[in-house]
Amino acid sequence: MRKSLLALAFFAAPFMVSAQNSYSVTITSDPVPNGMYEGHPSVQASVGSTITFHHDVQGSGAPIQSVAWVSDSTKLDCAGYPNIFSSDIRCVVKMEGASYVHCSVTPEGSNTSFISNDIYVSTPDPLRCTVTPTVRSDTIRFDIDGTGGSQGEYCHFDGTSYHTVSGSPRLIEMTEFSLTYDATKPGHIRIVAKPTGDTMDYTIEAMEICSETDQGLDYPNKGTTTGKNNWDGTSGSYTDSCSDNTLTEYWCVNGLVGGSHTTCQNGCDNGVCKSSGQSSVSVSSSSISGGHIPPAGYEDEVLVNYSAYANPFPDTDLIKLSGKAAAELYRRAVIGGFPDGEFKGSRSVNRAEAAKFLLLARRGSVAEIANSGRFPDVLDGQWYTKYVVTAAEQGIINGYPDGFFRPADQVNTAEFLKMLSLTFGLQLNVSYGYSDVPTGSWFAPYAGIAERYDLFPYRASQLFPERALSREEVAIAMYQYLSNR
Repeated sequence: MRKSLLALAFFAAPFMVSAQNSYSVTITSDPVPNGMYEGHPSVQASVGSTITFHHDVQGSGAPIQSVAWVSDSTKLDCAGYPNIFSSDIRCVVKMEGASYVHCSVTPEGSNTSFISNDIYVSTPDPLRCTVTPTVRSDTIRFDIDGTGGSQGEYCHFDGTSYHTVSGSPRLIEMTEFSLTYDATKPGHIRIVAKPTGDTMDYTIEAMEICSETDQGLDYPNKGTTTGKNNWDGTSGSYTDSCSDNTLTEYWCVNGLVGGSHTTCQNGCDNGVCKSSGQSSVSVSSSSISGGHIPPAGYEDEVLVNYSAYANPFPDTDLIKLSGKAAAELYRRAVIGGFPDGEFKGSRSVNRAEAAKFLLLARRGSVAEIANSGRFPDVLDGQWYTKYVVTAAEQGIINGYPDGFFRPADQVNTAEFLKMLSLTFGLQLNVSYGYSDVPTGSWFAPYAGIAERYDLFPYRASQLFPERALSREEVAIAMYQYLSNR
């Protein structure tokens, strides 16, 4: 399908031999390259490539006598068909530096030409790739992104993008846009961005892993948690303790020591609440780092306490769509944030978090249910247990063929779309216009959902199905669905 870049009409001429002439000249390119802008028609092409331009002449008067294509520094290879009133005349332009093209049409017996406006053909900025490392609890993920480049060029990883220089680093997972390493395995690695070939060296130093002697967020049992804490970054051992009726409870949060102050209804003694379980505990204040408890509780501490708020997260902005999305899902008790009060939108979403967010958005609450050995890597008594097991039972998120669930694994775009559609029972096989979703791919039935509900407003022509999603992107997608359904 051709897309018109420009159309201008000129009428009358000071001197005509035959009938009065009136023509319009429109230039199109097929297919339309990237880089077209309103008000300044332009296309971009890499050096040495070609663009096929067409012009269409429509009007009345004398037959067309001549057609001329004009350019400054490109090579033109044009074929004209004069003496017809409506013509589709092609001109192949070989790109050799910044240039412009236009077309002029002259009727027989006239000294006046009808000329299209210039269309500027330029070489795009070279592709530049950026690799960003993100340290998580026990992994380091390297994400790749890029700017510039011609149509079809993009930064990515492949099987030759990672190399061990020294030590014993361990690659856990590779996708087209990310490399994930075990942060406990030290070594020197070299990462190569494709297709630019840029290399970046990184040294992985073994991380200190948080450990617990009790069952994490375990109010009835006293325990000691050892590791680097999440409030000032120092390392140490932290033992659950009592002060009057207030219990200070410590546990591991994303590889760091976190903590909260909790009021025990039946009193506190020797680092435990005097109660039979967490159900008799009422929370009166937030984590050690300060602030109020989110309506959904933290992702590692599922509490419910609806209270008035303005912007619930200090690291978001309500002016931005991401801030609005996070605040609305907070209000709906879907997303809570982290014990330090932040939303941490840039962090990747894992399978456990996705299960929680989707189930709470759909059902409002999820009943307690034990794993009971169903998945060997899903522990009972954890904040995520009931969400993971419920999602698996309902077929929203399946386990792997080896029997493991892998709750800490990242979720990519295609996987999330499938989870969303299954959670809300959405219509499948909706039409879409994404250029990177083959019709026969397993995720094609879910791609149209993203377009129908505008789940990813910043992805226009490409869906990037294998790209891992951040908490911010998931919040926006869920907010868009809940707003547009």
